Amino acid sequence: MRAIQSIIAGTSYVRGGVPDINYPVPGSGTYRTAAAALSGISYADIGVPAAATGGVNDVADGVYGLWRRKYDGNFCAGATDLVGSYDLNWFTGKTPLQSEYDGHLSWGQQPDGPGVGQHNFSMEWLGYIQLSTQKWNFYVESDDTCAVWIGTDAVSGFSAANCLVSSSNNALPGSVPDGKSSNSLIFDGTKYYPIRIWFSEFTGGCKFQLYALGEDGTKLVGNDMGRFVNNTTKGFNP
Repeated sequence: MRAIQSIIAGTSYVRGGVPDINYPVPGSGTYRTAAAALSGISYADIGVPAAATGGVNDVADGVYGLWRRKYDGNFCAGATDLVGSYDLNWFTGKTPLQSEYDGHLSWGQQPDGPGVGQHNFSMEWLGYIQLSTQKWNFYVESDDTCAVWIGTDAVSGFSAANCLVSSSNNALPGSVPDGKSSNSLIFDGTKYYPIRIWFSEFTGGCKFQLYALGEDGTKLVGNDMGRFVNNTTKGFNP
């Protein structure tokens, strides 16, 4: 049942004052395919390619999808803030509005107008992804703010310095002037690698998509990637 909340800063709401814990619905909105989003972008090493860390041979008590939790409020002060200003302890101890398995991982641009467009909320995804054996670059497209950690740093010790890729307020793949561009990661296709994703919506449009570009030219959107979560921990293996 939906409850009425006051329209105050830092509180999720749909215009009109009624919050919707199911907004946005995974898989909804106007999507861009990986081919369209990464059109004209060819693989090239970004920084010095490094082997992805923290890979496991199996996800204990594995369930398909990532574990997603939604919260009132924002983990940074503004929609254009850079990763260095994020409150890295923001999610700790907070009670989520919603917790569920998310097999989609992303959603397309949501409509915004009278009666729609929930504002001032944040999401966190935890789990593992699996990609083929080769070098991969990662890109994000978001409105408003997001950050992605992959490997050992996604499990613990995640920071601004080891964030793989981030974006603020609609930066496009291949060009993240106001965020942090990824370094190339070398995946072992037999392994599952930890991933942590943060997203925060302020006002206006709302979308999040994760893309990967392989050295062999393969272009993937988040929904094309293998993704799994430990059903017991709702995150990573113990």
